[in-house]
Amino acid sequence: MQQPAIDVSNLRKCFRKRNGFRKSTEVWALDGVTFHVADGETYGLLGPNGSGKSSLIRILSTLLIADMGEVRMRGFELPSQQDQVRRIIGRVSVDAAFYKKLSAR
Repeated sequence: MQQPAIDVSNLRKCFRKRNGFRKSTEVWALDGVTFHVADGETYGLLGPNGSGKSSLIRILSTLLIADMGEVRMRGFELPSQQDQVRRIIGRVSVDAAFYKKLSAR
């Protein structure tokens, strides 16, 4: 059996949200996410606002480190082999601020 192009197991990511001077609460963006994408397979990532889609993409593209779980991209483990992963992936982000810089000229 061929290894998956993307292999995510039990991925967890927590952010701390401040509620005042010393109080904070934990917000789980990802809690036990597991999926596998075969080489050549198309995979969609859907969900409502705040469901962790951007956090997952940022972890897969080496911009964010997960709190727990395992991520492998073409056999390379994240975050320990992030340099190798960066050589084999590409990421395009839609940033609303980018469009403000464009002109009709």
